[in-house]
Amino acid sequence: MKWFKFALRNVLRNRRRSLVTIALIAVGAAAILATQGFSHHTNKMILERTINSTGGIIISHADFFKRDEEKALEMGLSDYPSIISSLKANSSIKHVLPSIHFNGMISNGDKTVIFYGIGRNALYFHRDDAEINFVSGVPLSMKPDPNKEPEIILGKDLAKSLKAAVGDSLTLMSTTANGTLNAIDFTVVGTVDAGINQLNKTLIYTHISDTQELLDTDKIHTLSIYLHDFAQIPLLLTELQQKRPDLGITPWSDHAETYNKVKKMFGSIFGVMGIIVFIMVAFSVSNTMSQAVVERTREIGTMGALGTSKILIITNFIIEALIIGAIGVAIGIILAFMAGFGLEILNAQMPPGPGFTNPYPLRLLISASLIIDTLISLLVACFLASWFAASRGVKKPIVEALTHV
Repeated sequence: MKWFKFALRNVLRNRRRSLVTIALIAVGAAAILATQGFSHHTNKMILERTINSTGGIIISHADFFKRDEEKALEMGLSDYPSIISSLKANSSIKHVLPSIHFNGMISNGDKTVIFYGIGRNALYFHRDDAEINFVSGVPLSMKPDPNKEPEIILGKDLAKSLKAAVGDSLTLMSTTANGTLNAIDFTVVGTVDAGINQLNKTLIYTHISDTQELLDTDKIHTLSIYLHDFAQIPLLLTELQQKRPDLGITPWSDHAETYNKVKKMFGSIFGVMGIIVFIMVAFSVSNTMSQAVVERTREIGTMGALGTSKILIITNFIIEALIIGAIGVAIGIILAFMAGFGLEILNAQMPPGPGFTNPYPLRLLISASLIIDTLISLLVACFLASWFAASRGVKKPIVEALTHV
């Protein structure tokens, strides 16, 4: 305890130099927390949106994601109703929704363009966690009227290209599972912004039953499992893979290309930034301690003459550096939380990334683990820098140190 008090007094002895070092550490800590907090928030947001879109676990034919189909629904699932029934008995599962991915041509009578279609159960659009940005119209009906034309939803740019509005009739043409051409008229009930420029130009949604009629099949491509808690995904994934090794049962992350790329990019960028801050703090503390050692050379000599070991003298300088580092990190934490609070109040938005259409919130997700990691890493920098500076100072002979001017 006495060595801590001694070190604290030495920190206060040269307030200006200590304050400059504390300020630099505070800025470094705030920068690490802010950038990592932004990275964590962005990754979490994309993760949630991806899982809410694709489901936490995807069930398909064993080869569906490994090779392309030569015919429509060649690698489809025909026994999916029984799979859905067995899955619904699991209390951790919220929804099990089938989907079909298909393509073809869509026409308004005057213009025909290529489309990328997804056949969905209407519940997909009516979930409480559905994140679908409707530009106009409404989702697919839960109970469509059999006396009316089938319903269709268009990407906003595809609707613009076809000059189609809600209530208009369009014709879909696609190749059936038997290899023949089929066409069905659909009524536009809504337009959506998918968030990706290219997808908005080709995307359509239809009822899965209407899609099966168009493709003349009773199969589906995938079953998406939505759980009440994301944390339950790994356990259920392992359980299902053991029960049905004949199926392709994969986690959402295997198909989350955007999430994986963003996470890797942020990891590289902010990892380099963290190393730069670490080096910056180490050099700053080393400079501060080196100056302190030079100024207190006679004091070091006196302590040595009184029998104080070199280890204790070095320890004293290390404690000083750790006090400076701890104060700096504490201030940096406060600054980071203030920045996060300010962004919340201002509702700051990041501009859309390349190829995307929607801005997203600029927020900081600062967790306890992130704070602990930042504190430990910067204190390690302080420890190493002070140990290096103090070790050189105590090597001077006692007589020489006592006569130092």
